[in-house]
Amino acid sequence: MTRKSNSFEKLFKGVPNVALEGFPAGEVAEILRVPMWRLQKFIDSPQYKFSPKGKLGKGQGSRRVFTREDIYRVALAARLVEDGFAARFVGSILEEFEDHDFNESHDREGRVLSPPGSLGLFRGAGGPKLKFFDSKRPPKFGEQDSPYYVLNIHKVTETVDKRIARLKK
Repeated sequence: MTRKSNSFEKLFKGVPNVALEGFPAGEVAEILRVPMWRLQKFIDSPQYKFSPKGKLGKGQGSRRVFTREDIYRVALAARLVEDGFAARFVGSILEEFEDHDFNESHDREGRVLSPPGSLGLFRGAGGPKLKFFDSKRPPKFGEQDSPYYVLNIHKVTETVDKRIARLKK
């Protein structure tokens, strides 16, 4: 059964528009340039330990709404997976970001004020060690106690910010 496209509009005629803060899953997939199934995997897989902060409605069929910070987290996960890291390891790295507030480094318009830094993976006796450091002064490769992997978080968030700005135009 097909319905006229304006039947939805008639149902809510006279109801004021509500501005929703956040981004629906389709826009997030577009911003991150990942297929919807991949975004769904980041959200649903317990290995990534990720869940968007916002949700519209309750129960089955409710829509997920992503904050800018949520998008940054998924972007970091996507980048780490692209670089060959396993889902469980990526999830453990994302847990380290629970205490980091990406939003502190943005102004009201969402522009980056200062780089949130970089992350480095270092070899440790019990496995990889994650350390954060200033993006402007990364440790050098090849020196003693140098990282074997470095990811500039600022570049990841900057790319997301640019794509959000293009999407809003």
